[in-house]
Amino acid sequence: MLEQTAAATYCVPELRRSAGQSDDTVRCRMPVQDHPTKGEGPVTKDQFAEKLAKKADISKAKAKEVIDNIFSTEPRDGIIATELDAGRDFTITGFGTFSTRNRKARTGRNPQTGQTIQIPSMTVPTFRAGRGLKERVRV
Repeated sequence: MLEQTAAATYCVPELRRSAGQSDDTVRCRMPVQDHPTKGEGPVTKDQFAEKLAKKADISKAKAKEVIDNIFSTEPRDGIIATELDAGRDFTITGFGTFSTRNRKARTGRNPQTGQTIQIPSMTVPTFRAGRGLKERVRV
């Protein structure tokens, strides 16, 4: 159940159970109408650039350039992808860590035919959320 407090935040009662004990706690969050993307669907790259431009007081074109320099997957372009290619983790303290993981070869099934297929080993990118991000989005 949601309640509005004087501080204009919504508080959500939360039941926590540990070692057979129950503890009623309340977590307060930003009002739904003030939440930047609640109910709008995923943020696009263009919307991200607009938000970055507004926050950093730069042009939208410059914001897109910054986003491309960080997140591009083109060879030798994106900072994060370049670090992962080199076998290094990329950590943003409080936000999370981008890394790679080796996935073993395994046997799978073609869902259309049911035929058994061999899936080769591969390196895949992973993301592990940091404490700050986890606490921010936790309900």
